[in-house]
Amino acid sequence: MESPESWPDTPEADGDGASAPPFPVAYSLLSPEALLAEVGRAYTIAPPVDCTLLRSYVNDVYAVATTAGDYILKVYRARWRSRSEIAYELDVLAHLTARGVAVAPPIPRRDGRLIGALRAPEGVRYAVLFAHARGAKPARPFTTTLYRHFGRTTARLHAALDDFASPHARVPLDLAYFLDRPLAALRPRLADRPDDWAFLVGLAEKVRARVTALAAAGLDWGVCHGDLSLDNLHVTPEGRITFYDFDSGGPGWRASDPYGVLLSAILNGDDYWEAFLVGYTEVRPFGPADLAAVPYFAAAYGIQEMGGRVSDWAAWSGRWMATEAYFDDALAQWRRWDAEQLGDEPTEGR
Repeated sequence: MESPESWPDTPEADGDGASAPPFPVAYSLLSPEALLAEVGRAYTIAPPVDCTLLRSYVNDVYAVATTAGDYILKVYRARWRSRSEIAYELDVLAHLTARGVAVAPPIPRRDGRLIGALRAPEGVRYAVLFAHARGAKPARPFTTTLYRHFGRTTARLHAALDDFASPHARVPLDLAYFLDRPLAALRPRLADRPDDWAFLVGLAEKVRARVTALAAAGLDWGVCHGDLSLDNLHVTPEGRITFYDFDSGGPGWRASDPYGVLLSAILNGDDYWEAFLVGYTEVRPFGPADLAAVPYFAAAYGIQEMGGRVSDWAAWSGRWMATEAYFDDALAQWRRWDAEQLGDEPTEGR
């Protein structure tokens, strides 16, 4: 058997594939050096001097340093968001900026457009340069003061978006998003776990019935951040919060936005949820229907996350993202959540 050292360096070297087209690519990581040159060519900002990959996740995020300050370049995964969907996200940022809510706005290109298109091996990848959010991520230990301020600022964000409109489309964060599409992805994956599948279907129907009833009772509907957490905001030394990363946002029930605060409070036994609510209700109402819905949206996000694991994440990163051990842990958590937080209605498969 040949050793790797004896393999040809190119298809041409052994006479095979000299005229073959490039092999299809599912995902490519773009060169920071090439992106640095692209930023210098496409934008009228101060000369860029460094481009560093910060994160390769759903999208690729780069830190761009210039002689006059820092920026964030987001390169969207091919076929993840259409140009229109990204334009909706940028319309949200423009609207919030006009209303005085601190966000990281997009930077116009030399041609006046906000969205660039890069031709990668897997297809077109859209790119947007954002201002760097002032401040830094909150560091532990967190405080109730921080969460009260978080609640107030979230309420201001929601209030500012009450009159938002865009000519561009965005997938709504509705029950099809939270339940129907994830369950369709999960069904073949859980075919050999019938009890778990029955539990998950029962949990989804409980969430559907309760959210539908609460929506009829007056759940607040409007543009949501979609990934509201301390991971997606910066705080200045003066305490000003700046939100960023609206890639998961869209029209939805506002009670779904702070589900993570409640989930953390229950799992970790902290009092941050109460502090968040105090801050939120100092600015705008969070009514009885919204309050009752949050535990159900936590379960809905759990189902949505599991569905993403077996569809998008498995395709992007491999099946290790959804192992049997992962399902054991995740389903155990949501069984506990169902029993302790979602009332006495029976859920199948317990």
